[in-house]
Amino acid sequence: MDYYFSTTKCPLISIQSLCQDEEESFIILRVQMQKEGDVCYSIGQTTPLNRLMADYCRRMGCPYGTLRFSFDGTRVTETDSPFSLKMENYDIIDAWKEQNGGA
Repeated sequence: MDYYFSTTKCPLISIQSLCQDEEESFIILRVQMQKEGDVCYSIGQTTPLNRLMADYCRRMGCPYGTLRFSFDGTRVTETDSPFSLKMENYDIIDAWKEQNGGA
């Protein structure tokens, strides 16, 4: 069952931490893509963002790896965590579809 984040009316998804430390703090991040729905995630500070990225791809109906993610102009990698990127509550991650070729 999805919960909704009241200020943005977007789904709030909780991603369980792989860390067994019960004192790990969680933050809320929003993933947004142009012309698509926003999704908010509650995620542990040290949880790898690949879990968030995979879930977002699944929700958007895209194969994992076809979307790219960035935070403050920096590309987000699978091994990054909110802690390593110095993210704060309610920060926004941008997503876009990978484009090949060009003219």
